[in-house]
Amino acid sequence: MHKYPVVALFSLLALFSALPSQADFDADASLLATAINQTGRQRMLSQRIAKSYAAIGLAVNADASRKQLADAAHEFDRNLDFLKALRMPTPAIRDAIADLERVWLPFRETALGPVDQAGARRLLEQDARVLGAAEKVVRLYQDYAGISLGRLVNLSGRQRMLTQRMAKLYMLKAWGIDVPELSAGIDTARAEFEKGFWELEIAPQNSYEINRELEAAVTQWTWFTSAIEQDGDPRAYILVVNDAAESLLASMDFLTSMYEAEARH
Repeated sequence: MHKYPVVALFSLLALFSALPSQADFDADASLLATAINQTGRQRMLSQRIAKSYAAIGLAVNADASRKQLADAAHEFDRNLDFLKALRMPTPAIRDAIADLERVWLPFRETALGPVDQAGARRLLEQDARVLGAAEKVVRLYQDYAGISLGRLVNLSGRQRMLTQRMAKLYMLKAWGIDVPELSAGIDTARAEFEKGFWELEIAPQNSYEINRELEAAVTQWTWFTSAIEQDGDPRAYILVVNDAAESLLASMDFLTSMYEAEARH
């Protein structure tokens, strides 16, 4: 199993300098795997920011959570600036990125503002719009690429987002945010993760190395699910859920990079 510190999750920003121009897109659509991976990170960051906000409210590693939130917001800004500067392969992608920026700005303002339950409820509504807008960008890139491995990059990248989404919902519930859909949201995200993981496991494009990493990720998933299934006061298991979500995120992030590398060969 590969172990990566959380800071390493954001080291992939260096790859942005290697993203292709429009001419490169036209010459070799497989290069779009990099764009799919990196734009897909915006989905994960929307949930990571909201999760970090809830962790601050719960006083879970408060200083580290504040840094995590600030780092994630900064990465989102950098990614968005890069996407806006990139020569878009289609007008639809250009418009989708503009829509993403439009919903991101109020979300960012709330996330970096005062931390309280009113802000958490507002953030919960706003992150759904950011997540949806980011999802649209990724799917447009995937459809433009038209390669099966591009779909696997997208799918494994979406798994990253789900790790943060489940942890976010768990923490909001533990914080006492009275929103009926929190428990149902955890169940829905869990079912989606399991379905996505099964699709990755049976993918015929998997290399030996990818299959080994998928097997190792099962351990992380088992740890995570055992934490969110604990009976009793959810506040008693917040640290375990947070740590398990970080480990699972690292595994899925590495798998996404492996699928990207396969698509570029």
